[in-house]
Amino acid sequence: AILAVGFYTGLRSQEIRLLRLKNIGEVDGIKILHLKIKGNKTHEIPLHPFAIKAISDHLKKLSSYGIDTNNPEQVLFPSMKHKNNKTMSSVGLYYIFKTCLQNAEIKPSDFRRYSPHSMRATFASHLLNTKNEPLEEVQKALGHASPTTTQKYNKRKKGHDESPVFKVSY
Repeated sequence: AILAVGFYTGLRSQEIRLLRLKNIGEVDGIKILHLKIKGNKTHEIPLHPFAIKAISDHLKKLSSYGIDTNNPEQVLFPSMKHKNNKTMSSVGLYYIFKTCLQNAEIKPSDFRRYSPHSMRATFASHLLNTKNEPLEEVQKALGHASPTTTQKYNKRKKGHDESPVFKVSY
């Protein structure tokens, strides 16, 4: 569920870790996350159906551990080590992320490193490059004030397969 939220919302890792049940809501029949993001800005982002299902399954699992999922102040992704409504640490999120990479047999290289923040970059670059979403829409989804900041997340803009080198013909 934590990875679904990361990959389907583009939230920063700290924003994901700080989510509480009260941040999950609905506007015009669409499930959303309503939260404060970097710069203390209010941000709403719709939840993709995959993320909704993952969160629902996650909440059932939390309930089975005796965690009160009716408490709006309950942390969505609590530290299972402390089990006292304490947020998961950045180390805990990194461990989950790294374990999933290993299970998927995705290995870092000298040129590419991965961290939980990679979910945000993947979200942005997928929308910009694969889905051809306008930069302004991706900027809004990420909560950026400037399109220049959003463009920095566009890792595929430097895709070697589209290099002008391949257009040279003598």
